Amino acid sequence: MRGGGEKWGRCFYTLASQTDSTFASPKAAMTVAGGSLTYQAMKVVPGDYNGDGRDDIAAMYGYTDGNVKMFTWLTKADRTLDTALMGWTSPTTSSWDFPQTHFIRQEG
Repeated sequence: MRGGGEKWGRCFYTLASQTDSTFASPKAAMTVAGGSLTYQAMKVVPGDYNGDGRDDIAAMYGYTDGNVKMFTWLTKADRTLDTALMGWTSPTTSSWDFPQTHFIRQEG
């Protein structure tokens, strides 16, 4: 995610791999409005979450009030990201210790 500041918002970019072991030019996959999400509050884990062969993005987000939510952005065929799907929310503001959360990615 590249930050453009609170005024300009933030953007996720994708770089598709090519058959000659290089990457295509970066493509803006999703733009987030300034002030809505900060990368510092996210714990991001890429993976194919819907089984379509494309890497998607999942992120756990820790809000300043103590709430924690899990979001998934599915990758579309044009290498952009679909609207976020919220998959989980902490039951209370004190039920999840976000700073102690660490993801382990295990390949199948």
